[in-house]
Formats: sequence, C-alpha cells, structure tokens
Amino acid sequence: MQDDDDVVGKEMGAWLLQASGAFAGGKCNRASRPWPLPETSPRLLKHNTVTPYSDRAKSIYLSTIAFMMRTYLLRRASSSFPFTNLPADVQLLILGNVDLHTLQSTTRAIPSARELYLEYPSSILQAVTATMGPQIRNLLLTTHSLVSTIKAVDVYPQPDLDDMEKYLAENLDTEAPMKVDLLDYDALGVLHALCEIDKEVSDYVKDFAYDIYENACRCDNPGAIPPPLSLSPTEEYRMTRAFYRLKLFGVLFYNYPDRFHVSMESFQAVFFARLSAFEIDEVVTAYQFALRERRYFKSPCVHIGCSYPRLKLPTNNDPFNCQTCRGLYTMHVSKNVLEARPWGRRNVQPFWWTVSEHFAGPEDWAHPDMCKPYPIKNWHDTPDSNEPSAGWSLWREYYERSGSSVSRQLYVNVFRVLGYCFWDSTRLEGWGNMFGEQWVTEETQRWHPVWCDVCQSDGWEESCPYA
Repeated sequence: MQDDDDVVGKEMGAWLLQASGAFAGGKCNRASRPWPLPETSPRLLKHNTVTPYSDRAKSIYLSTIAFMMRTYLLRRASSSFPFTNLPADVQLLILGNVDLHTLQSTTRAIPSARELYLEYPSSILQAVTATMGPQIRNLLLTTHSLVSTIKAVDVYPQPDLDDMEKYLAENLDTEAPMKVDLLDYDALGVLHALCEIDKEVSDYVKDFAYDIYENACRCDNPGAIPPPLSLSPTEEYRMTRAFYRLKLFGVLFYNYPDRFHVSMESFQAVFFARLSAFEIDEVVTAYQFALRERRYFKSPCVHIGCSYPRLKLPTNNDPFNCQTCRGLYTMHVSKNVLEARPWGRRNVQPFWWTVSEHFAGPEDWAHPDMCKPYPIKNWHDTPDSNEPSAGWSLWREYYERSGSSVSRQLYVNVFRVLGYCFWDSTRLEGWGNMFGEQWVTEETQRWHPVWCDVCQSDGWEESCPYA
C-alpha cells in the first residue's frame, strides 16, 4: 500500500510542476489552463486498482492552485496596468482627483495604490474631499467627526458643543482644508467610514430625485412614460446638500445625545437659524420624503440595553429614530423629564417640532420673516446654489399674489411632492412653465377636494345653503 501512496504522490507532484510551469510561462488562460485533478490515479487504473485521492490531498491541490493563480494574476496585473508604471508623484496626483468610492476601489485592487494611500492619507483625502466642494466637504467631515466620537470604544475627545453657533460656524463655514479624524490610527477604516456616509446620502438623493421627477412628469403629462432623468449639476447639488444637512442633524441631535446621555434640545433651533427660507424648505422637503417613504438614517449609536423591542411600535416614523424602539429609548433625558414624558420621542419629532415652532408657524413652509433673508455664506464654486431655485421663486410669487392665502393641502400636493424647490428654470420650461400662475390655477382646481356631500361644491359643509 505504501507503493500506491508513493505513486499517487509522485503523480500529484508532477502535475503541480506542470501547472507551475504554465503559470510561470504565462500560458495560463482559458485555452490552456491546468488540467483538473483526476478522480483516481491513471497508473493504478492500468492495474485495475481504483485508489481515489484522499480529501487531504485534494485540499492541498486546491489551495496550491489558488495560491499560484493569485500570484500569477497579481504579477500580470502589476506588469500590464499602466497606473503602476507611472511615477509615484503622478500616482499621488491621480488618487487625489478621484471620488471617495473610486479611491476605495483602487486601494483594494492595486497594492501599490494602497501603500501610497497609507503613506499619504491626509493629503490624498483632503484632495479627494475638495472635489466635492467646500460646503459638501464640511458637512461630510463634520458628520464623520461626530460619528467617530460616537463609535469610539475608549473615551474619545468630545467636541465643544456648549457654544453650538460657534461649533457650526467653525466646522461648516470654513473654506480651509479640514482635518480628518483618526487617520493616524486607521486610514483605511476612515476611508471606509467616509464612503459609508456618502453612499447613504447618495442613495437618498437618487431615490428622492426619481420620486419627485416621476411625480412631476405624471402631473405634467399623465399617462406618458417619463423620459430618463438627468439632473443638472445645480439640481443634484441642492439635493445632496439637503440630505447631508439631514444626516448631520440626526447625528448631532439624536445619535450623539443617545450615546452620551445629554440633552441637546436647546440647541436645535440654532441649526436652522443659520439657514435661509429656501434652504429650510429644501431640508423640509427632503425630510418629508424620508417620512413618507418610511426611510431611516443609519444610526452610529446602537441602543445597548434598549428594552422596548417587544412592545407595540409607535406610529412615529421619524427617520432619525432607532428602527427598533422608534424613539422609546430615553436614557439621555433626566429622571423628571422621563417621568413627565415617558414615551420620549414617540409622539414628538424634534426636527419637525423645531421647524414648525420657530421657522414655519402653523403652515408647512418656511416664512421669510422668521428665517434669514439669504444664506449665511456664499460659496464661489457653486454660485447658482446660493440663490433659490426657479421653482421656489415661482412658488413665492404665487404665494404673494394669492394674498398669503395658500392652503396647506395645495402646498403639499402641488409643490412639496413635486420637489418644487430643487428644479431649475430649464426643466420648468420643458414642463410648460410648471408652477407658473396658469399652471397653479389649474392644479388648484384639480386638487381641491369636494368637502360638501350635499351640493358637491367647493367649501365646507357649514357654508352650503342646502345643508
């Protein structure tokens, strides 16, 4: 039996030598790949003796071939991919001019790019985030800094949030390069975290854009198949900015208090006080989309010890709430507050309560008299985003012509659901001057409900002469 094992071992050794020669000579392709491992030894078959290879022998064979294949492909890729033949300073320049997700894919696929990134993570990430524009970059890096603090296992230096206005101004209004936290400890982990945040916001923007676009096309031409959507740079920028602000608000006023058991309610109005009327309308329109579609932002603060998953879930679908307890977790408030309001965020939406109480009044739209008249800072890289969109301007004109008598239902059905505050003039012209005076008049007649069941006319039943 020892002789049979020697025969099997010699044949496997010969096979591996042939396979390694094929790899080394660059002959491994679909036409000439290594032969599959036979089920039995050919030489033993000549003697009518069937001796299958053992499982251990097959395992050794498979692992050896996998190792040789990886080595061959890496050598072939490094010798043929043009990027690896460039000087290091040119590679560094290229890595600094791609987006975050391309940078992450490149560091995963090319070992030399990964080594270059690990050697210069700060300069590369500062260059990559600069391509997003300073306003979006500031929102991303501020959100990442707070998320890093929340997720830290050890006590991480907490930001100074006692002066919220100063904190937001220093982090959101600067045009200078910003420091990226934790690069010295885990550069690849920081890149992954930044990509996660940006992907979450990008997914929101994509779904939101298709939703309001299909609603508007259906309203403009019912029954027709909408043409493919292609957002203008300014439209996409407005939507991205709105959802990044939502993400930052959730991390700052929901996740951070839950993690460190502090109350941030007194600072929530400061967040919106920095925004002009059209910027608040943008954020509220994005918020209502998440609320309507039952979408929830990912929370970096896991509610450890949350004792509410078996209870009946409340109806509060605030997109910032924990998906498990829907706002029942209230350890961050004091005992007195907990006893007075045991359900915490179950019946209160801090975001919407702050907007309606301080900036919108009883209606759903931001009032210019209660908001800043213009953005707190003009960004030179995107000058069009410093001004309200064409759709928002038409809405304001209609509101003023109507003598400030626009109903909430008309606002929601005609303006918010169609994403009026994001569309440019070119798109509105293609829709037949949507939101213009004639269009709004027709939509008012179409959307206005029939309240009276007696005379089937507009108006409340109490005013019907036949009731």
